[in-house]
Amino acid sequence: MMTLDPERMFYNTGNSKNTEKRSGMCMAGKNSDLENAPINSLHARFKYFKRKDIKPDFSKLNSPIFEERSFLSNVDSWMIDSTGSKILETKTGLKICKNLFSDELLRRLGEEALFEYTKTEVGRNNLINVGRTLTDKIEQWTSDAILKKNPLKELRWVTLGRHHNWLETIPGSADKASSIPVLLKELGECIGRVLGFSFRLDASIINFYPANNSSIGIHRDDIDYQIAPIMTISLGCSGLFQIGIGERDQEGFEVFLEHGDLCILDGADRSAFHAVPRIISFEEANTEKFKLSGNNELDSYLRQSRINISLRQCKS
Repeated sequence: MMTLDPERMFYNTGNSKNTEKRSGMCMAGKNSDLENAPINSLHARFKYFKRKDIKPDFSKLNSPIFEERSFLSNVDSWMIDSTGSKILETKTGLKICKNLFSDELLRRLGEEALFEYTKTEVGRNNLINVGRTLTDKIEQWTSDAILKKNPLKELRWVTLGRHHNWLETIPGSADKASSIPVLLKELGECIGRVLGFSFRLDASIINFYPANNSSIGIHRDDIDYQIAPIMTISLGCSGLFQIGIGERDQEGFEVFLEHGDLCILDGADRSAFHAVPRIISFEEANTEKFKLSGNNELDSYLRQSRINISLRQCKS
């Protein structure tokens, strides 16, 4: 049964009216102006790449124009393996860092995100939020389980620190914040040192996206997260990430975020509309690989899903 606690209703993403409000639009209908948006618009491209009746042509990606830049600082940390790493950056502020993290960090992030943060008493997740349990689903996950047939497919998000207010897309109040895992705090600080800015982790949102059956709608994080870049780390299956210029009916761009990628919204792109219309399974992507962690249960989950870990600094 869904909780009736108003404080916790904010965290129910299964409420369609909440979804419409927090994404800043009503769901597009036949008479919506967005139905007639230009074919190259963010909205039109989102609808195309989300389609399930056909397989989208991924050769039609409208990729941003990236320039490769060097790291501002060499950081001696077990979290970083700069061998073959590179930073791709747009003039408007989007940054994607490739091959930056060590295999050990990616393994620990995956293990803690899936097996610890989902069960911790200081975190919130979408199942606990509506009065259901998650611990049993995590503990019963096996290396040969099929996610689309397993109860774990219901897992969608975990919040830590200042718990995200899904209705208004703002962080919860500081006085109700929970503690944040040491690993995530240290990672946020480490990334800041590598890229040359100061960062204090106040909130983390971890999203779980089963492949071929998940998306996140067009939205912007522009209300209360203005004092630092938003950083996300991708684990597992690739996510097709979209970012727009201006409004939904203006131009949109796409890029695949792959296992281990660090994506940063900064500059003008800090408050840009963005979305994830599709998660690409390993079978569908065909050539997609990631280095096995050695944890069979984790590797099995990551081959069937994407974990996205966001790190955010909030206003005091």
